[in-house]
Amino acid sequence: MKVWTTEQEAANLKRLLSTVKSKAEFAEKAGIPGGSSMVSQHQSGNRPISLEAGIAYAKGLKVSLFEISPRLVKMVSDLPPLLPGCLLYTSPSPRDVEE
Repeated sequence: MKVWTTEQEAANLKRLLSTVKSKAEFAEKAGIPGGSSMVSQHQSGNRPISLEAGIAYAKGLKVSLFEISPRLVKMVSDLPPLLPGCLLYTSPSPRDVEE
């Protein structure tokens, strides 16, 4: 999987957001951490898109996370081997649950 540079992510996000009338309204409705000022930072490439923001953009724009950032998809796909036994990937046994 080819991972984009911050500049490529920024240009892509700017393209995806080109149909959005109000960036401030979009940021609020989509729950973009940092609001419209962070949207501007992401579009300009001054700040890389965080996983939390990437998910919010994907939901708000109704696109896949891959369309926002292949880098974030790679980050998420690399996680399972790093989290053996994590409750995110296994059901807790009764002894794992505190009373």
